[in-house]
Amino acid sequence: MADTSRNKEYQPMGGDATFCQLSKKLAFGTDCPACSAGRVATIQSLSGTGALRVGAELLKRHYPVHIVYLPDPTWGNHANIFGMSVGHKVCKYRYFNKQTKGLDYQVSADAACTLLRYCSSLIHNGLVHVGVLAVRCMQMS
Repeated sequence: MADTSRNKEYQPMGGDATFCQLSKKLAFGTDCPACSAGRVATIQSLSGTGALRVGAELLKRHYPVHIVYLPDPTWGNHANIFGMSVGHKVCKYRYFNKQTKGLDYQVSADAACTLLRYCSSLIHNGLVHVGVLAVRCMQMS
């Protein structure tokens, strides 16, 4: 409390602007056309769980079909955040090879290709400890 050199106020609602801009460059690169055109928005959240909740709410409010594909396995609270808390239909996709205890590239690539046949957009967050495929599907029931 006695240290007056540090700002102890809350961050703005969207988080630290410098952190958000640097995160966007890390995730999308410095020459991303969508970023240059102002079509990519970045916010900072309190935690991984908080980020999932914000993403789930964003998808629910702005996309007409509410189907979310989560990796299998994943943490137990992820399905509850998207399903019970926000109201999405939750499905799973495989990515993990139990024998090697690592990524099964072919299985996860096949899953992504299958999902893309039915979906108009695909969001994969590979910068956090678990990937989340959130999809706005046009023809899936």
